[in-house]
Amino acid sequence: MLLQTDPQLYQRDCEHCRLYMYAEKGEEKGKVTYFHGEPMRRPDGTGPPCTYKGGCRKGHYNDQRVLWPMNVKVVQHNKECQAVGSFPDDDMVRHNATVIYDVEKMLHKIETDTTNEMLKALALRGVV
Repeated sequence: MLLQTDPQLYQRDCEHCRLYMYAEKGEEKGKVTYFHGEPMRRPDGTGPPCTYKGGCRKGHYNDQRVLWPMNVKVVQHNKECQAVGSFPDDDMVRHNATVIYDVEKMLHKIETDTTNEMLKALALRGVV
C-alpha cells in the first residue's frame, strides 16, 4: 500500500536516508534537505526516522516493508494495462489484477473511513 500512498517514501533509498536528512513535512516532504547546495548529513549520534519511536512507515532499514522487485513490476504492468484499457488474455495477469484491485479497494475504504471520522470529529467541535 505504501507504493500507492507515498511513492516518494517507498522509493527512498534507506542507506541514503541513514546518512542524509529528508524533509518530512511541508512542500519539500520526501526530498533531501540541502544546506549551502549540499545534502545535509545527519548529525552525529542521530539516526533516521525508522530508529525512533513511531518510526518510518516503510519500516526499519533492516526490515523494510516493501514489495519484492518482481511484484513492483507486476504493479507497474497492471498500471500500464489500466492506462491503455487493455489487458493480455492471461490467467496470471487476471489473478494479479484481481489482487491489486482488492488492495486498491481496501485502501480506498480506509481513506474514506478516515475522512468520514475526521469530518465527524470536526462536526462535533462545530467546525463544519
